[in-house]
Amino acid sequence: MSMHNTQETEYLTVREAAALIGVTPGTLRKNANKRKVRHFRDSLNGRLYFLPEDLPKGLVEVLPKRGSE
Repeated sequence: MSMHNTQETEYLTVREAAALIGVTPGTLRKNANKRKVRHFRDSLNGRLYFLPEDLPKGLVEVLPKRGSE
């Protein structure tokens, strides 16, 4: 996993964060856009980033599992 370091803070990409919690990147992206998951958007490229501590293990129970969307 390659975390992106921005001013001493390590952010996860959508793909990395989704893999960490066991959902698809699309599911994580949809839930981030619905403000169900704390995220950060890069103002230059529009990409979403997540902090590992914002992805609690309990989140797996909240978001649909892969294949059940």
